[in-house]
This record gives sequence, C-alpha cells and structure tokens, in this order.
Amino acid sequence: MAKYIITDKTMYIKCHFEKKKHWSVVGEYNETPFIVEEKPIQIIEASCLFYHSSYENRKLATKLIANITTKPPVAVNPESDAYFFPTHSDRSKEQSWINLQYVDGYRDGDYYDTIVYFDDRTEISLPISKYVFNSQFINTIKLEYSLRNKLKKQERITKGEIDGKVNTKLVEILSLYSLL
Repeated sequence: MAKYIITDKTMYIKCHFEKKKHWSVVGEYNETPFIVEEKPIQIIEASCLFYHSSYENRKLATKLIANITTKPPVAVNPESDAYFFPTHSDRSKEQSWINLQYVDGYRDGDYYDTIVYFDDRTEISLPISKYVFNSQFINTIKLEYSLRNKLKKQERITKGEIDGKVNTKLVEILSLYSLL
C-alpha cells in the first residue's frame, strides 16, 4: 500500500472513521478531499521521514526553538512552509492536522466545534473549541516566526553583516538547524 506524503498543496489531514477503521481525509488546495487508509499521525510521521527527519526530532526542534511542549506543531518541510499543527494530542483518536499556510479563518461551530476556512474557499468542522484551535494556531505562528528569524540571523552572520567574531549564538543556531 502506498503511503501518502504531504506536499505543498496539503491543507489538512482530518481523522475519519469508517466501518471501525481509523483513516484520514486529506484536503489539498483546489482539489476534492479524498480518503487515505492511514491514521493522520502515520501520514505526519511518514512525511517527516520523507523530508529527512523523524517526527520525534521535529517535535524536539519545536521544543528547543519555540519552547512549545504541549501538542507541538511541526515543520514537516520547512523549505516549503509546511507547518502543521495538531488538534489533539498524539494519544487521541480525534487528532487531525492543519497546515498553517492555508488557514484563511475560523469560527465557533454550532456543536462545540470549530469551523475552519481555507484559502480555496473550502471549510471543515473540527471537534475542538475555538479557544483550543486558536492556541494551536498561535503556537504554529510562533514556531514559523522563530525558525524564520533564526534563518535571517544566520544569513546575516554568513554574509558578514554582523561582527566577524564567532560567538556562542552562531553555534546554537547551527545546532538547532541540524535537528531539522
């Protein structure tokens, strides 16, 4: 069975239950959602490996770079801005994953859920509160900003725009990037 790998068009990976099976519904930009016979976490893990790291290392990098430890978002593929955040913990069967770059907005649903709007004008309902969704969304913005900021600093150092002195910050930045 072929595994699904996240691409730059993947907007979300939503848990889906059908006939006692735990699968995923994948939404890609401007495409019809489709079912993948894998759990959302399996897709995330396989995609992290495809993009040269393990899921555990991506979580560790999030902890080290952005100090996020609870339901950490992951940079599945930092080169293509694929920053995904979970709706639930890894232990939950309800866990789904959302790509930060495609979220256009979100609101409270009618049934203790959150309605998420995407850039291609599609929407999904997730069984979490708007408060929890917002927290996860903000944590992912923090991770993306922290990585981008560290990359800019590294580029300035490489170009010699900062004093020619090698300091511990440069070593720390290079160490953090080696984890990704």
